[in-house]
Amino acid sequence: MMKVDRLVNGYDVERVCFLEYCMLSSNLGRKMPRKYQRKANARPRALWTEEQLQEAINKVSSGEISKREAHRRYHVPPKTLKRRMASGNLQKGSLGPEGVLGHKNEKRLVVHIQRLAAAGFAPDRNTVRRLAYNFAEKLKLKHKFSHNSGMAGYSWLSSFLERNPELTIRQAEGLSLLRARGMNREETSKFFQLLIDILTENNLLDKPSHIFNIDETGVQLINKPGKVLTTKGARDVHVLTSKERGENVTVVACCSADVRFIPPTLIFKGVNRKAEFSDGLPAGSKIYMNRKSSFINSELFLKWLKEQFIPNKPSGKCLLILDGHTSHSTDGDMLQVADDNDIIILCLPSHCTQALQPLDRSFFKPFKTYFNQEAQLWMKHNASRNLTRYQAGALIGKSWLRSASVATAINGFKAIGIYPVDPNAIPDRFYSITDSAMADTSPERDANRPSLGLPSTSPTSSAQACGRGDEGDGPQITPSKFLQEVSPISKVSVSFKQRFKQSAAVLTSPENITKRVRPDKHNTTNVTAKKKKLRVQKKQLEEEPEKNQWSDSDDEPLAKKKK
Repeated sequence: MMKVDRLVNGYDVERVCFLEYCMLSSNLGRKMPRKYQRKANARPRALWTEEQLQEAINKVSSGEISKREAHRRYHVPPKTLKRRMASGNLQKGSLGPEGVLGHKNEKRLVVHIQRLAAAGFAPDRNTVRRLAYNFAEKLKLKHKFSHNSGMAGYSWLSSFLERNPELTIRQAEGLSLLRARGMNREETSKFFQLLIDILTENNLLDKPSHIFNIDETGVQLINKPGKVLTTKGARDVHVLTSKERGENVTVVACCSADVRFIPPTLIFKGVNRKAEFSDGLPAGSKIYMNRKSSFINSELFLKWLKEQFIPNKPSGKCLLILDGHTSHSTDGDMLQVADDNDIIILCLPSHCTQALQPLDRSFFKPFKTYFNQEAQLWMKHNASRNLTRYQAGALIGKSWLRSASVATAINGFKAIGIYPVDPNAIPDRFYSITDSAMADTSPERDANRPSLGLPSTSPTSSAQACGRGDEGDGPQITPSKFLQEVSPISKVSVSFKQRFKQSAAVLTSPENITKRVRPDKHNTTNVTAKKKKLRVQKKQLEEEPEKNQWSDSDDEPLAKKKK
């Protein structure tokens, strides 16, 4: 009774409340773990595998061993074994409750995210969190997502990615609309058919030393900062660069399918070429100057063909694969020179070089990575100097030697299927946008596709998945339709108007050379002078309308004669 009286008097009650307050305040700074962690000394559970469960069921069903013996051999508890034998379910599953959306709906969400990415609209983290919240609201599921922000939490996103390892977070790369539309299976099929015909007619199927690819890339003479280590919590992290924007230099690269790189050619903007520009470049490299810009043109490409490619190519016919840039395909003189030297020029389809250009697939990315490393190292040792064209040769030369390897050339031609010839070598991911645009992706058809491995989305199963299906209220809306409503998949129109689209073609064919040969200069009308003459005549008509209204020769208006 005394103990009870003291508690009633309040002394011990205040002491107990104070201790509870201290314990509560000490736990305020702790965060709830994203994933439940069992105690270190806790009894381990679910140590069996599905194969062990199957073998234990077979042994017990045949009467060879008892359930307790099966527990000792296969670590399957007797109650678990009895329950699984009665239900016939052999899937192990996971301990604890399912996620907020449930296993089936999470798989639907995974497939929807993959389809968004295939269509060119891959969602970011906040979009997925918002999509999960709206999906749970549509399905009328109990959840603890934030109603104020309308998104799921970061903890849910982290656990969602752990439960679905087929998804990951990647840095996306931009793809223009023209390239997305141009890369289709029809154009690729035409290119490979033309490639096979050329290699067969000219006996080049087993001659990788006679198959070349040429392409150009721009290099900025500046060191680009990357990921660095610094003090945690620092707001501004700076890396010293040479300039705000570096000078552009064009690097012309060419290699064969048997790992033979032609020395590089550099193009600078300007007129005066200095010997210092070529310091550090590989032997046989060239420096070209362009008055207007640092880009290649028809004149420089013809010069490169005569000075670099023809002296280094093997004897006999050779195949030169290039893109359809105007500097490569519109000069009739260049095409005639190529035909005279047994060079077959094959033009790639428009907006398909990201998948059909060997140098783009395997060489230029490591080359630019090595160049940035060399530029960063040079800037570290020359902090008070600017990176100019005088140092470009040495940096590009070091990067060239590091990237122009045997594996780079072989992998580039092999990844595309040029050598060895394989029309099916291009991965399906390059056609994902056009395939998604032309495919019928209605929700009912998508939900029932067997390749996705999804459960049926019939009204009965939908009601079970939602957990709150009301029977008799009309047709049920499936979870897949919910996803389409919450996050519709945009489709890129494949058919569009454009001025001209270059398909795969042999530029050195006699018909193409005849069409592109320059006409005689004496028979060519100066378009600029003609337009100027018409403007002068129009001005005279406006100044003297009455005098020049009629022609003295045939009484016809000058406007009609002009037509």
